[in-house]
Order: sequence, then structure tokens, then C-alpha cells
Amino acid sequence: AVLMRSARDMGVPVWFQGAGLVNAWAAVSLVFESAAAPDGWAWVERLKAVQDGEDRVFREAELAKSEFQARQGEENSEESSEEPESRAAAGNAAAVEVQRRFNAARDAELPRLLEALKDPVWLVRRRAAAVLMNMRAPSAAAALAVAALHDAEPRVRQMAFLALAEI
Repeated sequence: AVLMRSARDMGVPVWFQGAGLVNAWAAVSLVFESAAAPDGWAWVERLKAVQDGEDRVFREAELAKSEFQARQGEENSEESSEEPESRAAAGNAAAVEVQRRFNAARDAELPRLLEALKDPVWLVRRRAAAVLMNMRAPSAAAALAVAALHDAEPRVRQMAFLALAEI
């Protein structure tokens, strides 16, 4: 995270540069500054919180899928063969349940992610935009548009535009 935060923007699309060009001196300086400040490493905790929020949402969707499959397995253990139509209906029901639980988990995380889009550290804002892109949250469109148009960091603006494209 230190190398990413201290990296210089290469002026190319975000997918080609990652965080940017490594600047070893800037990384060392950041470590010294962070160590000297009372809350110097708080940005790392905020970055981790954004990633943990994404993980919680996708884990909830996986859990919903596993639970549905377990229920279907119990119901189908009594039947030796199942018609293709009923398998398709079960698959559709599973998809609906997974999407419902994903949306609920995403909506619970959304306020924290929208707050992270305003973080003073560009790397936290960029990660928040990437998470919102992965979650395809329509209610985040306005905040992503503000970040895409007005963020001071080009890498955050690019990620916000990509997130808007995915919504």
C-alpha cells in the first residue's frame, strides 16, 4: 500500500499502470511521515476497510448460493431424476436469491464506500471507486460522477468513470 500510495501517475489508462510508477524515495518519506504522525497509518486501516467491505458483500452472495444448493440437495436426494425444466427453475430461483442477498449486503456497505470516495488519500478513493465498479451500485452513480469529474487525482477520476460505465 505504501508503494502504491507513493507511486507517480504515469499518465496512461489506469488498467495499464496499476497504481503508477514506483518512487522509492517517496515511499521511504511516506513511511517516516506516517510513523511520526499520531494517526499516520490510519489511511491503511481505511483502505483495508474498503476491501473488507467488498469481501463481505461477495461472501454473502457465496453464502446464499451455498445455502440454496444445500437446500436443493436435501430436496433432490429423495428424487432420482429431475426434469430439465425443474432444474432450470431451481437455477433461476437460486440466482434470484443470490442477487437479493448480494443487493442487501451491497446496500449495507454503500454508505461507507461513498464516504471513502471523499477520503483525503487518493489510494483509498481509487479503491472505493473500484469496489463500487465491482458492485454495480446504481445508487452510487451521483457520487461516482462527482469523483469522475472533480477528483484532483487522475487515477481516481479514471476509476470513477470506469465504475459509471459498469453501472
